[in-house]
Amino acid sequence: MARPLFRSPLEKVVQDPKLTQILEAMRNSIHRNEEFQIEKENVCHVREVFCAAIEAGERGLYTFTQDLADGMLGCRVSLFSEVWGRCIHKEHGGIQKSQTQLPGSFRDLNEEGDSHRSFLHAPLCWCGEKTLSIASFVKGVVERENPFGIHLISTRIKTPSNLAYKVADILFDIDKMFRRDKVSNQYSQVIKDVYGVKYPAAELRGI
Repeated sequence: MARPLFRSPLEKVVQDPKLTQILEAMRNSIHRNEEFQIEKENVCHVREVFCAAIEAGERGLYTFTQDLADGMLGCRVSLFSEVWGRCIHKEHGGIQKSQTQLPGSFRDLNEEGDSHRSFLHAPLCWCGEKTLSIASFVKGVVERENPFGIHLISTRIKTPSNLAYKVADILFDIDKMFRRDKVSNQYSQVIKDVYGVKYPAAELRGI
């Protein structure tokens, strides 16, 4: 079987030996209904592994998107950060949105992490409080007509909280209770669809 052209950043995460041991110990303690304790240095290791993998994924996403834009469009794309957020006060229902223009190209986004950018541009609630980001996108508006009829490029990276929920799904086997796989509509314990890029004519799904 031919090797894939790329490896998923989260594939690298789950293949980390220490992280694999930690997750297995957590799963076993859950199944035995026992208390689970984790050392501080192991918490730091998990954070470092996930941060490195997610940053690598972000770099790959934005580099790939810019390469596609350069090869298919040949014109400038104006970037906008769009962040969706919910107020920290639960009684303030509804989702707020913000849109902020960004300088440079998709490739320049590698200099600033998506989580940091989402925090900076998180919308305000009507009460004046900054909301907690629940989704973030970078949208590129194509400034000239092109043979492919592409007018908008949209990228999305799942928030850390969503990734945490996916890890919890794996540990607690929540997927055995709910059908949550949008693609195949089957029970699944794979963390997928973390990165994505869309063009109007077709959708290119990330990892």
